[in-house]
Amino acid sequence: MVEVTCAVIDKKAAAQFRPRCLTFILRTVPSVDGCQILLFIAMSSNQLDKKSEAWSALFSEPMSELVQRYTASVFFDKRLAAADIQGSLAHADMLAAQGIISADDLAAIRRGMATISSEIESGAFEWKLALEDVHLNIEARLTQLVGDAGKRLHTGRSRNDQVATDIRLWLRGEIDLITGLLRELQSALVEVAEKTSTSSCPASPTCRWRSR
Repeated sequence: MVEVTCAVIDKKAAAQFRPRCLTFILRTVPSVDGCQILLFIAMSSNQLDKKSEAWSALFSEPMSELVQRYTASVFFDKRLAAADIQGSLAHADMLAAQGIISADDLAAIRRGMATISSEIESGAFEWKLALEDVHLNIEARLTQLVGDAGKRLHTGRSRNDQVATDIRLWLRGEIDLITGLLRELQSALVEVAEKTSTSSCPASPTCRWRSR
């Protein structure tokens, strides 16, 4: 669960204010009598562990499995996994370069992503329907592996940004793959043409026109 909390403390305490649950301070507002108002977001250990419950919070029963299958995309967008990891690692590098996350967080994220990549390649990664898509599945697993560092990875990036980046990276890879296959096809056609250069041409209108 995400909770926005307000705390009124003096300036000296503000400089040392680092509660365990603190993810980041939203705003520091000057106040009277030398005090400050801090607005911050506190988060549970892992929001994604109970995501399926969060979706049905307004209902008396949990989300039906039929609805989960209807709304989930993970079983076809998991092909974006490599692009998702690549984009997330680049985003983590940016966050570290700007001083938003620490070097330790960056190292933990890289380590966690390497583990996830290995799990996906070996088939050991558990894709969960309740987490809907490739992005949440990887994010949840990363948080399991490296803790709070995994949560901070999403700082400064919307889900729409992430999806658009993943699709562009994936398409670039697919274009490179298709380009390679087309070149192989061209080479095969040239090879066949060279081997059959002395063969008689079938009696097609095009060949008859060329023979004139």
